[in-house]
Amino acid sequence: KLEKGSLIAKAAMVKLAESAFQAIKKLAGAPQAVADLVNNLNDLSARSGLTAQQIQGLETAFKGSGQEANAAASFITRFPRLLSEIEMGTTDAAKAFDGLGLSLKNDVGELREADDIFRDIVGRITSIEDPTLRASTAARLLGRDAGKMLQAFANLESLDAFTEFAREFG
Repeated sequence: KLEKGSLIAKAAMVKLAESAFQAIKKLAGAPQAVADLVNNLNDLSARSGLTAQQIQGLETAFKGSGQEANAAASFITRFPRLLSEIEMGTTDAAKAFDGLGLSLKNDVGELREADDIFRDIVGRITSIEDPTLRASTAARLLGRDAGKMLQAFANLESLDAFTEFAREFG
């Protein structure tokens, strides 16, 4: 009986040691995971002109609406191209942007911050009451990302709430 008890205790100790090793292994990888997240945010910010907080808010909104965060990254990466198309003024996106009464430039003719432009786009699109007009305007302006954006944001307040959540809890 003593020998059997000893074997059981030994097996339990081995299991405990394995569990401890796995926990330490996960903890050791945590700094790398955090570094990867920070690098991803910095990369997306550099490519898009949006702040890290705005990007985190977008990713949180996409996740909250049942979508993958990489769907937000796809839109964020294309955002500068959208701004360029709007600036050229000849595309459907530019016409939709103008139709919303928005401007890329401030009162002194300088290009506005990307975050502010993005907030205005979301705010104007989500304030369109007619769902068909809202969807078609979003499609003209945002292209294939329109449906994903409409799913992620019910209104401008939801964008602000997700951005604030990301700011507080990172």
